[in-house]
Amino acid sequence: MTIKVYFSPSCAPCQEVVAKLRDRSDVETVDVDTDEGFLEFSDVLLVHSESDGSIPSAFKDNQECEILVDDKAVYFNCPGDPSSFEPE
Repeated sequence: MTIKVYFSPSCAPCQEVVAKLRDRSDVETVDVDTDEGFLEFSDVLLVHSESDGSIPSAFKDNQECEILVDDKAVYFNCPGDPSSFEPE
């Protein structure tokens, strides 16, 4: 299943994450500043009350993933399925 990363264009850390994930077919980015993105992120937060609602946020299979960023790549640590994705 695809990892969804929720971000805002006005968030500097979000831009770093999104830039490193550009053109990836296994990661979907959702802009929370759009009406559709905001509603989707709001629904995710209602289901995942343990999430603090900060962005960027990542979810896979309805579970929140930890986002780790270094100078070359973005890594996702998802419960039960640690995955790492490096930019091409």
